[in-house]
Amino acid sequence: MKRWMLMCLMVLILVGCKETPVTNEKPVEDIEEEIIEEFILIPNYIVEDFSYFWGFSDVNHMDDFILEPVYDKVYPFNEDDLAVVIRNGRYAMIKSNGDIVVDFGVYDLITTYKNYFIASKGDSVDLIRQDKIIGNFENLYNGSVYYNHYFVQGETIRVLDEKTDQLIDLGSSEDYTVNELTMKNYGQDIQLNYDEISNKYYYTKDDVKIGDAYDYAEPFENGYAIVGNQMTGEYDYLYIFEYALMDSHGQLVLPMNHASLKYLGQGYYAYSKTSSFSEDDMYILPYAQHAYKQGIYKGTEKLTDEKYYSLECIEDDLLYVFDGSDYYFITEKEQRIHPKINITGDYSFHSVGEIIVGEFKNTYVYFHGEQWILDDYLTKFPNGYITQVVESRGTTTVSYPKLHYIDQDVADAINYAIHSKFSLDHVLNEEIYYETNDTEAQLIIDGNLAIVDGLYFSYGFGAAHGNYAEDTEHYNLTTGKLLTLEDLFVEDPYDIIPVLLATYEHEDPYFYVDLNEMSLEEKIEFFTMPVYNFKVTGNTLNIYFNPYEIAPYAAGIISFKFDITNLEGIDYEGPFFK
Repeated sequence: MKRWMLMCLMVLILVGCKETPVTNEKPVEDIEEEIIEEFILIPNYIVEDFSYFWGFSDVNHMDDFILEPVYDKVYPFNEDDLAVVIRNGRYAMIKSNGDIVVDFGVYDLITTYKNYFIASKGDSVDLIRQDKIIGNFENLYNGSVYYNHYFVQGETIRVLDEKTDQLIDLGSSEDYTVNELTMKNYGQDIQLNYDEISNKYYYTKDDVKIGDAYDYAEPFENGYAIVGNQMTGEYDYLYIFEYALMDSHGQLVLPMNHASLKYLGQGYYAYSKTSSFSEDDMYILPYAQHAYKQGIYKGTEKLTDEKYYSLECIEDDLLYVFDGSDYYFITEKEQRIHPKINITGDYSFHSVGEIIVGEFKNTYVYFHGEQWILDDYLTKFPNGYITQVVESRGTTTVSYPKLHYIDQDVADAINYAIHSKFSLDHVLNEEIYYETNDTEAQLIIDGNLAIVDGLYFSYGFGAAHGNYAEDTEHYNLTTGKLLTLEDLFVEDPYDIIPVLLATYEHEDPYFYVDLNEMSLEEKIEFFTMPVYNFKVTGNTLNIYFNPYEIAPYAAGIISFKFDITNLEGIDYEGPFFK
């Protein structure tokens, strides 16, 4: 009986399997379309304990990290999917999946130019494309490769040292060194040649000379080549050149009367026919990017007069210009375009896949989806974020923060104070006698405090060395009010702080002042100041002195740090804490 029941059960199971076949296929309505998301990585960072930690985020999801923020600094990925990263002062190259291509410490320094890497170790400099060394420069002015080579156009590099002036085709599969004086084919079957006897450049096609010989020549690009001759006469020693544009038949399609002529890409040229200044230009001269204003050619057609101090072609029909006062974008018809966030500074732009990267003094901005999406140093915090404004004119550069906050009145008050102190116009008006002046200010949010920390560097005419100084201001995020030491202490801080400094056990070996030889009264008098530089972060009060305030320049910035919780007379009910 049991056996018969078992057989019936097996039959039912088999029939059931036949009528309801087992399959891995899902009903069509239950199948969800598989979405494969392609990440576009750009640098992003977090701030912890007032330190920046860099990684990479997807351009459309900046709140998350694809590559974790474990680096001191990172640079954008190029079209070859490579980026430079820095950790503990050591450089490396990685891929977007995090794999290390060149390990930390292999080179002392790695910098980028478009899709190329310039990596130096001592006096040896390697030129890298993708992950391969395509050129090596030995003892090139002690390795100062930045001052002795420049990319002419596209895949062509011009290398200059004490003995040679070379053009090297980086598009070739061959390896080149600085010792090989080799002129390669630069397109349109036209060869650029150099005559060592006459020190002249000339072009040939199928071994037939095209046009004349020139003191200066560049490879062909977009059907034309820039050529130049040194001007002769009274000022021979100044090496002043005039430039022209030559076509592939050797004819000058733009005459030899340009003080400058530079190919911008996409068929655009920047030009100037004079290096002299009008009376109006004399006021902009110390800050101009160049010694003359420039106009724009499209091929041989003049689009604009000479009205810009710097020009950068981003893509077809979009250029970035500086007119002596403002940086902005224009189209070929000179229609002015304003980006959606504040982009100022002498940026250099290039495309990486779907995004345009703008680079200026190791800061970056990005253009994606027809809008500028990120300013470098974008910092998020509860109820707001911070962007960084960069302004430059000649040898003067300023960088200062802008607060975006839920309380617009507070943001306006703080931003007005910051702009009044750190903007380019203010710095130029205050420090016009300086040959070089760089100012950088950062904004840090610490609880109820907005801390603006500024660092100034200046180099005066004829000075033996530059000088620097730090300056800190604190603002209350509830009121927007500037806070002083009187807001931190219950009693008069100028009675308290000299005593604190006089009794401080300073271990800095470069203080240059022997306090042990002073009495307590002498120390108090020594540290008595009409104004103190100070910074409050967390539970720490930092009283600091800039060079020359209490010690020589060599002593640097001298800091005295106190734990606020151990100090008497702190106003914990005041605006620093409420």
